[in-house]
Amino acid sequence: MKTENELALIIAFYISKFDRQGIENLGYTTFNAAYKDIERKLGVKATSLKNRRDEFDPIHENERVGWYQRPMSPSRVRIVEQFSSISEPTLREIVLDIISGERDTSKAVIEKLRETTRNPETKRRRGHKFVLRGPTGRKAEELFIKNFREGNTPFHGRLEDCRDLGTGYDFKVASGDSEQFIEVKGLDGYTGGILFTDKEWRTAEQKANDYCLVVVSGLAGSPRLDYFLHPFKQFSPQRGLSTQITVSWSVPRSQLLRQQLGNQP
Repeated sequence: MKTENELALIIAFYISKFDRQGIENLGYTTFNAAYKDIERKLGVKATSLKNRRDEFDPIHENERVGWYQRPMSPSRVRIVEQFSSISEPTLREIVLDIISGERDTSKAVIEKLRETTRNPETKRRRGHKFVLRGPTGRKAEELFIKNFREGNTPFHGRLEDCRDLGTGYDFKVASGDSEQFIEVKGLDGYTGGILFTDKEWRTAEQKANDYCLVVVSGLAGSPRLDYFLHPFKQFSPQRGLSTQITVSWSVPRSQLLRQQLGNQP
């Protein structure tokens, strides 16, 4: 399949899933206006883009029935599998990059799609819903719990463990009518940045000042806990794509160091 046709599938999936609101979010007033502009920029005929949208419609809640009469082809199924879990703002950014001709994004997306297609392990991994935590992450979380129970954190209330719920944060602290949402990241040393999953990063955006990042550094020696309220506002991470088109957001160490002072909740 030609590159532009593979990219058109991603755009069609987005339009089908988010429908008229998605068209507006992309900056268009009508479907036809979107199709014509994308045809001009991407080189895929407007009718073809509409037909591809119709192929995805049966799996989405919109006013169209789509092509429900026939099974979805493997290339379309692959798009659904890879992009269904990505948040609307992030998928929108990817689509806008594709439409505008941003080569780095287009190249990365195509490479990952083709890598996933070639990789025999992909099918075996598709049943996993959440990413397993490594030993560094577990140590950081356990140290946070210990400090919380000893009263050595700025948080007060009832601690709820949310690590296995896929909520976009590790812990919730409830006190009366207020709630704080806490994501814990660990570093063996005192250098290096951290990674947010797309779910974590978008949850940080939604929870705003109620979301706190706790970075536990120096796990291999003398651990230190640093607290960052509203990390979505404080940091400007770089978006990354990995196999299976999972999206992560990397915050470099330089940004962590700049924000450490004056960030105690």
